[in-house]
Formats: sequence, C-alpha cells, structure tokens
Amino acid sequence: MSISKRKKRYSIYFIGIIIVIIFGIYMNNMQQSFFNESNFAKSGSDSDIKQLKNVFSEDLEGNEQLDLQVGNIYKNINQDKSARAKRVIGTIQNKKVTAKEMELRALRFQLKGSDNPYLDAWNDLKLELESNRLAKKYKIDVKSDVEENMANVKEGIEQEETLKEAFERRIKRYGMTEEDYWNLWYFLNEKTLIQYRLEEYLEENKLGAIDINNIPNKITDKEYEDKINGIEMSKKGEAQ
Repeated sequence: MSISKRKKRYSIYFIGIIIVIIFGIYMNNMQQSFFNESNFAKSGSDSDIKQLKNVFSEDLEGNEQLDLQVGNIYKNINQDKSARAKRVIGTIQNKKVTAKEMELRALRFQLKGSDNPYLDAWNDLKLELESNRLAKKYKIDVKSDVEENMANVKEGIEQEETLKEAFERRIKRYGMTEEDYWNLWYFLNEKTLIQYRLEEYLEENKLGAIDINNIPNKITDKEYEDKINGIEMSKKGEAQ
C-alpha cells in the first residue's frame, strides 16, 4: 500500500472516531446477533462469543437491544476476577497473556465477523507487541498526537448533546467509568498510530514489513491452543 493511500486511510479513521463511541471501531458493521447469556463470569473459563452469530449492517448505535447484549458480554468478561480468567495461557516475546485478555480481544474480532477470532486476536497481539518494540527502537513517539486527537474527540462529545448522551449510555452499559473509556480509547488510538507510523518508517527505509510468523510466542494452555487452532469453533459449528 502506498504512503499516500495509508495517509488517506489514517485521516478517515480519525474522522470516524469522533462520531463512533466505544468499540465502534470494531462493531459498526454489525446489525443483529444472537447471544446466549454469558457464562464467563460464572465459570471463569469461557465467554459466549463462540455462540455469537453475525448479520452485518452499518449501524450498531441504532440497535438498542444488540448494544445492551454486547455490553453485558463485555462486562461479564472484563469484570471476572476468578483464577480461571486471570490464568496465563501463553507468552508472546516473554509477555504473559491471560485468558481474560484473549477473550476481550477475541470478542472484538468476532464482532468484526472473523472466522477464527482467537487466532486473529493472538496474531493481533503479536503484531502489537512487535510494533511497540520496533517503535521504541526507531524512536517513534506518538504521545502528543494521540493526546491532541483525544482532546478533539472529548470536545466534540461535549459540544454535541446527542453524542454526549450516547457516550454516557454506552459506558454505563459496558460497566465502565469515563476514565476506563478514555484509557481504552487512548490505547486503541496509540496502537493504530504506532502501527501506521512504523509501517511508513519501514517502507521509507526499506527495512521490510513485520512478519508475525517470526515473532516468538508459545501457547501453554490446551483450551486456548484449541481455540486458536480453530478446534473449538469447529465444534461449535458442528453442534449447530
């Protein structure tokens, strides 16, 4: 992809952020879903994202029932403090990855319509950690840009009553405080901007793109090994 095309993509991304509230980055293509009541918080072993069926559309915000269901799933996973949820299921570049972290990340990919949300989540985390490592190595700093973008979004929400009401409604449904939301917003935007700037830097300096297959990683939990390899999703499909 050319640098000019990436710049256009990046500009569109941040314009869209102003009108897309929490998780809209991942969920704005979904119209209807079927969710069984989440049991992750009860069992500490699994969320109900394996039972989630997607029909795509442009507008999550207009589907109040769906939004509430997604919020309940997110809360059940995010608020789980059990040993099962906190257990380490593998490592990437010596970083320990927990079951909860994988479920939250996989949920986002499932809502995008992924065929294997756990594999996509694992690869996404690999790319994120390697991008952060290289950004530090090449002194790519995006802090001031992300903070400026966040200030603009906050101002936009405060000035538009409809967005403000949607924002307050959404964080309540997801069991989040405003601080939780903005911390998540900062993380997602920092991640995107680092990867964009790094991709640009590597291309300009002819250093080659990141190959996620060469990033050291190890899955140590059989349940999540099956999920990442697609075995759990295959069982789900057969059961249906």
